[in-house]
Amino acid sequence: MLLKLKDLKSKKIVVFGTGISNISLMKYLDFNNVDYTVVGNDVSFPKLIKQDSAKDILQSCDVIFLSPGIDKNIDILKNYNDKITNEIELAFQNTNLPIFSITGTNGKTTCVTMLGKLLEEIGYVPFVGGNIGRPFCDILLDKKKYDCIVLELSSFQLESLFTFKSLAAAILNISFHHGERYKSLDDYAKAKSHIFDRCDFKIQNLDVNNNLDYSRMKLRGEHNKINFSYVYALATKFTNSLSVDFMNKFIQSFKGVEHRLEYVSEGFYNDAKSTNIDSTIKALESFDKPVNLIMGGKLRGRGDSISLHINFLRSKVKRLILIGESAKLLSEEIDFDHEVYNSLDDINFSTFEGDVLYSPAYPSFDQYNNYKERGEHFKRLVK
Repeated sequence: MLLKLKDLKSKKIVVFGTGISNISLMKYLDFNNVDYTVVGNDVSFPKLIKQDSAKDILQSCDVIFLSPGIDKNIDILKNYNDKITNEIELAFQNTNLPIFSITGTNGKTTCVTMLGKLLEEIGYVPFVGGNIGRPFCDILLDKKKYDCIVLELSSFQLESLFTFKSLAAAILNISFHHGERYKSLDDYAKAKSHIFDRCDFKIQNLDVNNNLDYSRMKLRGEHNKINFSYVYALATKFTNSLSVDFMNKFIQSFKGVEHRLEYVSEGFYNDAKSTNIDSTIKALESFDKPVNLIMGGKLRGRGDSISLHINFLRSKVKRLILIGESAKLLSEEIDFDHEVYNSLDDINFSTFEGDVLYSPAYPSFDQYNNYKERGEHFKRLVK
């Protein structure tokens, strides 16, 4: 599928969904006077064709740019998989810079942020985006001169790429996630594995790099030592100037990512980015003593049970508070003392003794627009 600018001008294009990535894509198309049709359900969007009225336009179009939040297997799209791609593919075909790409169930945002910051400190100018911060298409209208690209890629984005190629790519870890989209761990892992398609250097299954010094690391947890190991391995595929001493100084100085085990105030930690139980387990493992844990969020439909982790939670949690849509299910599974509230607003934060960890283990969409919103809410309540 050819998506260079000269190719786009002769294609019938559908932009399916009006999420942030497709808005960036449409800005690029508009700037270059490329015609397209918008399909979706956001009635506030001008000149939009509703999904249930789009059969004819989908049948006759050449390419469908799909928002990653929309399942490509919904009924109206299931016959058009060969036409479906996304803004990542378009941006790739219209840029010519070395790309680092990172995926995994947990740690993506932390590693992408680490790698971008490390490359900056070495002296490069990286574009950092994808599933974090800025859509990749933003680079096409950006006047800044970049040396390389660092992308966080989700399974949803990776499903629909045709020619995308990384200089170096990493799969950090895989555990079942997004039960609302995938029937099994194998389906989910297969989607993630596309990050290695056409890749020059494939990096996975790393452990702690014992050549690095973590003794003055500001971040909590063994998993962050592994994150630094991945970042070091990726960066050395691009530059020969990264010494172990320089990396050790970076490890000592890096302060972490907002909403990911973020220290808020005395005894309060914000891990609002946690959307699965494995992420919450990693957060709990970062503490030497049992903590007060606040967890809960939106149910997905598959993979919501935490029954296999009850004993671990019992050993690491001294006071457990359940909130949100998942609270009822969790309360039925958990066989030790716990409290159930509707939301963060119902909790009296002055009653806690010891460290308090907000690590939801479920998506935010039952009560918030995104994880950042719930993290900011938590921080306002405890500051």
